[in-house]
Amino acid sequence: MKNIGGLLQQADSLRFKLLGIVGNDQKKKISIIEYLEKNKWTLVDVEKELLPIKELLDKAGTQNEFELGTKIKEWFNNQPNNLILSNASLLYNDLFLKISPVGAFKYNSRNKNCVLFLEDESRLGNR
Repeated sequence: MKNIGGLLQQADSLRFKLLGIVGNDQKKKISIIEYLEKNKWTLVDVEKELLPIKELLDKAGTQNEFELGTKIKEWFNNQPNNLILSNASLLYNDLFLKISPVGAFKYNSRNKNCVLFLEDESRLGNR
């Protein structure tokens, strides 16, 4: 796992401390998660965490993209540093007004190290 360590060091020096991992190889994903958890990273199931927030806004009659974005930001800011964000494809759903996973977490990752698994993405380029 020395490759992931190097990538995390590079991401830590960037303005946005967000490392996106593209692909659907479950074996590699599990291996990376196990490595990160051994190094005191916290695994978060994004869908499991954000669906209740969306349901609360719906019950309150709020159909506002800004309000949803604010709630996601509040939720994110209450998370610990060194986050593993998994199962974030939900953010492409109409329920979330097609907020992309990267868009939802990029700006908030200025102060937190994050690894975001993008299971439903395809790789664009060499980076």
